[in-house]
Amino acid sequence: MTAPITVSRVRAIALTRDDQLLLIHRIRPGRPDYWVLPGGGIEPTDMTLTTALARELREETGGHATIYRLIHLINDAPSGQAVFLARVDNPNPHTRTGPELTTAGTDAGEYHLEAHPLTPTGLTNLDIRPHGIADLLAEHLRAGRNLFDLPTCAAPTISPAHRKHHPLNTWHRAMWRPGRVRQRYGSSCGRYCALATASSWSGRPTRT
Repeated sequence: MTAPITVSRVRAIALTRDDQLLLIHRIRPGRPDYWVLPGGGIEPTDMTLTTALARELREETGGHATIYRLIHLINDAPSGQAVFLARVDNPNPHTRTGPELTTAGTDAGEYHLEAHPLTPTGLTNLDIRPHGIADLLAEHLRAGRNLFDLPTCAAPTISPAHRKHHPLNTWHRAMWRPGRVRQRYGSSCGRYCALATASSWSGRPTRT
């Protein structure tokens, strides 16, 4: 039996209209530069994983996102990350919001929105976080796979929340089938359960 994954963060493989990959270039004092997928932590007001990601994409890219499907799960103890495929129209670094942008120039470092070529060489030459994502994408690209043809990731089992600021950890055993979603909730679910809809997971994109 697969151990439960507690999801506390959402990320996006976010592509532009011309199929470049949007990344956040992180520059921090005394550390080598690295790049991260747009996304972040789930907040109490986020009622689903996709609404959490939509909020993060608005904040970090300044554009309008279409979220297609969950394509990867990262089990980083003590919590995991859900990685979705998305497309962002009209990203604009000048219209970004979010608390991290107000810390630029401090010890938190800088956050620069960049678009990079979606090629195996372009990906593997960068230190992209979460680790393993660059290799995963490069493998698909070398095999000639279209990322938008990849199947929805196998359904996770997400354990009950033990921290109030991670309400979506109460999402229990979402079991996906073609064209629909079936969910089972435990008694600890509460009002912040992830209310996933069929359109969120069956290939029909969620637009923001």
